[in-house]
Amino acid sequence: MAKNKYQTSAKIVEDTLILSLPDAVSPVVWRMDFSNIKEAAIEIKEKKNGSYSLVMKMPDGDIKDIAPFDDKDAAMHALMMASDAMGGGFVKPTSKYKGAKTSDDNSKIGQVVAGGAGLIIILIMLFSFANIGPKSVKNTTGEAAQYSPSSNSGHVDTGVPILADDFLRSQ
Repeated sequence: MAKNKYQTSAKIVEDTLILSLPDAVSPVVWRMDFSNIKEAAIEIKEKKNGSYSLVMKMPDGDIKDIAPFDDKDAAMHALMMASDAMGGGFVKPTSKYKGAKTSDDNSKIGQVVAGGAGLIIILIMLFSFANIGPKSVKNTTGEAAQYSPSSNSGHVDTGVPILADDFLRSQ
């Protein structure tokens, strides 16, 4: 069998998914209008004769055949094309006015801004975590300060740490 020169494709135009399925047993162009269908699943069902069918499953359990395929790979390819076209959501933003910007026009700018903001947040968190923890305080003379309760014997130096018991005894 000669390989088909046409390829399966899927795109969304004005809230309508359009699938072109030349690899199907009976090649077909299929449309699904999102304004009429709020939720549905597109899936692959294996038939009793060993072929596969791309179907649309409605919330009420109704199953509508889209196109039959000889092998699972061709059906999977069609399913993945539909998934890529929908881009993670059923309705692609469109504009009713010609020349008006849609969210797609600003998507690259939004991605750059979001990436920059994320990088700044990560850097702030890294610097914050780097500064958490005990800090070592060094004596300006380079010697370690030591406390000796006997050296104070009744006299309290200002700014020198002492034990509370020693302070109360000296009063």
